[in-house]
Amino acid sequence: MSPRLVIALALVAFPALAADSARGFVVFNERCASCHTAQHDARERKQSQAPDLALRLKQKDGAALNAWILEPAKRQKETPCETRALIDDREALADLWAWLQGKVDAPPSPRAERRKDELDRT
Repeated sequence: MSPRLVIALALVAFPALAADSARGFVVFNERCASCHTAQHDARERKQSQAPDLALRLKQKDGAALNAWILEPAKRQKETPCETRALIDDREALADLWAWLQGKVDAPPSPRAERRKDELDRT
């Protein structure tokens, strides 16, 4: 298990140790997918779209992302991202982290790799 996931799980609380990545996919689709992607490829992101969460988890540690989610008053810039439901449901947050960690550990999708190859040739 990566150190980032260990930190994230420790911050979320004990139920996180039994996180369910299948439920995390549902949480992502219900609460995040309208704005975010989780393909861990920055080139797939559209200009107006929120950051790719798998890529963000790769770039930052779990503690920084947990702080962003759990402490909205401390954010440095305004965002339409609504995280109160995750603050109130720590098990859902742990499940989301478990699913995202699986996305980070997985190789990029073939579509993302194909797009990367196309961009590298130009």
